[in-house]
Amino acid sequence: MNFIFEIIRNLNSYNFIFHLFFLLFLSLQTIVSTPYINFIYILGLLIFMRSNQDYSQKTILLLFSFGFYQDLILGYSFGVSSVIFSYFLFLGQLSNIFIGKGGSSFQGYLYLGGLFFYAFIEFFYIFLNFGIVLKIDVFLVNILIVLSIYFFITKVFNLYTVSNAR
Repeated sequence: MNFIFEIIRNLNSYNFIFHLFFLLFLSLQTIVSTPYINFIYILGLLIFMRSNQDYSQKTILLLFSFGFYQDLILGYSFGVSSVIFSYFLFLGQLSNIFIGKGGSSFQGYLYLGGLFFYAFIEFFYIFLNFGIVLKIDVFLVNILIVLSIYFFITKVFNLYTVSNAR
């Protein structure tokens, strides 16, 4: 437990605020239960948008510990959320390699493609293991909500960047 407190102590204020919001969204999943807001997509979006920053090994370990925390809260198999978080981290790093740092609409499309791929794997897994077909309209509403959050956050970041450039 002291390891986690040492990691948080070594983070700067921007990282601390990011991890505080991340932990807030993790804990909010237990209170807010609606099929139209998928917090895993929103948390993946936060990780994807955070990929412009440099990740240290301690920050990645903290993301994995947040994934284990989410698994404990929601009753998932141990390590599932960490793999999902690392997938969105990998997707964000790929966007930095191919597109470069900065918020562009093409990064939003790359996130959308990665989200569709993840959702396809999720739907396929649920269908094969449990024989349940999920509703596509709920998924599309989730995607629209997450994309609106993405474009809102990029707009705010771009305004903040332009105002600081003056």
